[in-house]
Amino acid sequence: GISNNLYHTLGTQSDTIILVEDLISALKLAQCGYYVMPIFGSHIGLKRLAHLSHFLGVSEIVVWLDEDKRTVSITEANRAMSIGLKARAITTELDPKEYTCLQIQQILL
Repeated sequence: GISNNLYHTLGTQSDTIILVEDLISALKLAQCGYYVMPIFGSHIGLKRLAHLSHFLGVSEIVVWLDEDKRTVSITEANRAMSIGLKARAITTELDPKEYTCLQIQQILL
């Protein structure tokens, strides 16, 4: 089924979704008002990206990974752009769960 390919999304549905590595970071971003999906790792895959666009109406992907995954984050954002999605990569020293909502807002500007 579809849920096996998408995992679970958290937060209020939006046309922009933030993809993060872990569930706790996803919960933190949802608590701060963002639409988010934990990817339980760092690779997303074209099929899952296409499902986000087709089934959830997402038009923009933000890939937020750890600083040591900078290249992967950029690669995944480029993969999303290759299928017509607007995308950008964000890397930070800490996981999203370590930041306050205000810091998260500033990082996502």
